Amino acid sequence: MICYCIFEVFSDLECLSIIIACLSHDLDHRGTNNQFQIQTMSPLVNLYSTSVLEHHHFDQCIMLLNTKGTDILCNLSHDEYRKAVNIMEKAILATDLSRYFARLPEFRKMLDERLTAVGEGDRELLMSMMMTASDISASTKPWPVQKKSAEMVSNEFFEQGDLERQKFNIKPCAMMDREMSHKFPQMQIDFIEGVCTPVYQLIARVCDRLTPLLEGCQANKECWNSLANGEQIKEESMRLPTDEDGADAGYREHLMGLLYTLSSDPNRASPASQTLEASNKTAALSNTAGNGDETISSTTVGGGRSG
Repeated sequence: MICYCIFEVFSDLECLSIIIACLSHDLDHRGTNNQFQIQTMSPLVNLYSTSVLEHHHFDQCIMLLNTKGTDILCNLSHDEYRKAVNIMEKAILATDLSRYFARLPEFRKMLDERLTAVGEGDRELLMSMMMTASDISASTKPWPVQKKSAEMVSNEFFEQGDLERQKFNIKPCAMMDREMSHKFPQMQIDFIEGVCTPVYQLIARVCDRLTPLLEGCQANKECWNSLANGEQIKEESMRLPTDEDGADAGYREHLMGLLYTLSSDPNRASPASQTLEASNKTAALSNTAGNGDETISSTTVGGGRSG
């Protein structure tokens, strides 16, 4: 399901930045969560005080954008590049589920008071919720895809749980405890109910074309419920979508047009982007924009941020 709603709320530069953030939000994933990084006092913990892995993913994204051959934003002006980096940082940090839970009531209140994102804060909040909706969107996919992705994630969790037993001699939480694998279907039901459904209910209120995401996770919840009860999955749930089910070439063309216009048009190249090396450009971004929320801190891997 493709929705153009995002293009009605955000500018072209913001849309492109958000899409890059989606592609980059798990770069150099370590196979463990933030809590494990803290427990093991990994080197990343010394770099970032909060949202450890999300900060690392963001820095990896900036490294790629400052590497010859993948510097797709090199022709932006300094101000455009600065804004894009700021958006990408906020978007990637928003994929920390602890931030999602903290801001979910705020998003619900915003929609209760007004259905449109009218201010800068509203738009940033909407972006954060859409990042979470994208991050956990495996729960909305056709059942065969949802089941396979859930099994892969669960295997990763169990591996972390095994490490926790070995390193710390502690009993892992249920979702990471291999001894609790027989409750896997119920865990998926709990995840869909507690994490997925709330955000999809809310973004469907923003744009009704996003309703299929809510319907998808509800359908998958029913499939997990069937497995939990020892029942067979209905045959229609096993069908994978085809190109006739809604492939949107127009959306892809629009997206490619954004990328071409914002990153490849030589007429948009500023003198700074033509002459500065990536390292100099990165260093320049460490200057603040005037307040804490707009600070673009060091974007090298070693650049610590408070989060």
